This record gives sequence, C-alpha cells and structure tokens, in this order.
Amino acid sequence: AVTVFYFAGRVSRMSETYGPLGVAIVALLWLYLIGRLMVSAAVINATLWDRHQRGVPSWAPIDLSLFRP
Repeated sequence: AVTVFYFAGRVSRMSETYGPLGVAIVALLWLYLIGRLMVSAAVINATLWDRHQRGVPSWAPIDLSLFRP
C-alpha cells in the first residue's frame, strides 16, 4: 500500500518534468526532419534543373563517369 502512494506521487512529479521535455524533443526532431526534407528537395530540384539545361531527360540513367576523378 505504501508503494502505491509512493510511486503515484513520484510518477506525477516525473510527468510534470518529462512531459515538457518530451514535447521539446519531439518538436526538435520534427523540425530536423522537415529541414532535411527541404534540403533534399532543393538538391533534387537543382539536379533536375541542371539535367534539363543540358538536354538530358529526367528519366535517363545517371552518367557515372561524372563521379570518377
């Protein structure tokens, strides 16, 4: 019976502390993922634009000789 009251009070105090921390961690993770998505979309957009300027169809395979020194 003592443990029920002890753990109930302890859990409620922990949720007061870790609740806002959990929200902050989830918000930062969400912002990180959105940032990665935006940067990836910009890289894909720039690559497709470059291929369009060169006259290469967007569905054409990548020329791997461009990556060799």
